[in-house]
Amino acid sequence: MDILLLFLVSENLEECEWEKISKLLHAVYRYQIEELIKKCISFLETHLSATNVCDVLVLAETYKNTELKMIAQEYISSHASEVFSSDAWTKFMIQNPESAAEMLHYFSSVCP
Repeated sequence: MDILLLFLVSENLEECEWEKISKLLHAVYRYQIEELIKKCISFLETHLSATNVCDVLVLAETYKNTELKMIAQEYISSHASEVFSSDAWTKFMIQNPESAAEMLHYFSSVCP
């Protein structure tokens, strides 16, 4: 909740840490603060990596955010070898087998 208050006062997410943004998403979805949802998505998009993109997929599914899901899918497609060989992907496949299968289906359709 502190991060939500910080944003409401400063309107700046750039100094936030990845973990705080994922917690902030919970609060902004709960209170439906649309402007902050957009800023969080933008932050996540600009800070994507092979080690956190699976977390973004989980967030996208948790909050049923198709924009965030598409961002993650496109990142994975563009960085497939790095993502699919990561420990994060292995963990993601074990914990989210349906989502992993969906991602692999998406990948196979955009990368013949």
